[in-house]
Amino acid sequence: MELSQISHVQQVVNMISPEHCVANTKSDFIDLDKWQELVDLLSELYGASTGAIVQFRQGEFNVVVSSQNEDNFLPRNTTWPWEMKSFCRHIMETRDDLYVGSAVEDANWLDAPAVAQGPVRSYCGAPILWPNGELFGTICVIDTKETIYPLSLSKLLEQLARLIASDIQTACRLQEAENMVLTDELTGLLNRRGYTLLGEQKLKDAPRYHQNIGLLYIDIDNLKKVNDTHGHEFGDIAITSVANILQTTCRPSDIIARIGGDEFAILTLVSKRDELTDLSKTISNRYSEKLATAKELDVTDVSIGIHFAPCGRGLCLQSLISLADNAMYHVKSEHKALS
Repeated sequence: MELSQISHVQQVVNMISPEHCVANTKSDFIDLDKWQELVDLLSELYGASTGAIVQFRQGEFNVVVSSQNEDNFLPRNTTWPWEMKSFCRHIMETRDDLYVGSAVEDANWLDAPAVAQGPVRSYCGAPILWPNGELFGTICVIDTKETIYPLSLSKLLEQLARLIASDIQTACRLQEAENMVLTDELTGLLNRRGYTLLGEQKLKDAPRYHQNIGLLYIDIDNLKKVNDTHGHEFGDIAITSVANILQTTCRPSDIIARIGGDEFAILTLVSKRDELTDLSKTISNRYSEKLATAKELDVTDVSIGIHFAPCGRGLCLQSLISLADNAMYHVKSEHKALS
């Protein structure tokens, strides 16, 4: 390999290392711009028409990133079905590297659509794995002319595939870590940190849609008595019961969280205060229905505080929580007075 080629390879290896795996969004921890640089370098290094990373998902192959050189014939987001004979499918089936220097002279590939009806004359690819060992897809170099790559170049993709797999593994770990940081382990709802993060964004979005903010603060009455009498197992049943009721009652766009041991909060966009009152009644009724099937919980109830904030006012999430919390304690006092 020439010195200039070695320099390119070093750039590739340095670029795709795990420390470059950064979060672009809450659910995207892979910097696709870095992958774009990678395939651009591959195309230049191999002198090929196309460098690409292809993912197999939902029964079809999808080009995640593709080199940006002028003669590239396989743009990003190109798809083809599993049923079509393809080089990527062969790699997925064999879990092995593939190099075809002259596809038109290879009886195995002469009838492949990319060759018979397309411009592909040479293909070099390697499999990329998910952290659990399942196949993610391929990294490949495709050309419109026949090629004779030295062994060092054909083996390079194998090493790059491992580095990309490491990149993906890091991304998966970061996603898992964020999920753990933002969600409550027992209920799967957001925790206080997750509620604050998404709630503040919700407040920013509300004026844009000219909608009012509604907040419900929910507390399970007498949960300590259940824990002391029947054990924490039944206390957890009360907590998960409320969580399930909230998940099935609220809208997908509502932000629901367990923000304390027996305390929950809902942030929602509403047109009028009556919507909050109706939601509160529904939650209370459904929890009462649950008590009929769990006698260990019959000493419990839910106290729900409501706060309605008209659109256009300066809103602070912590202030809204405090106001709804105060309303909840007023309801709880009424429950105690009646018991």
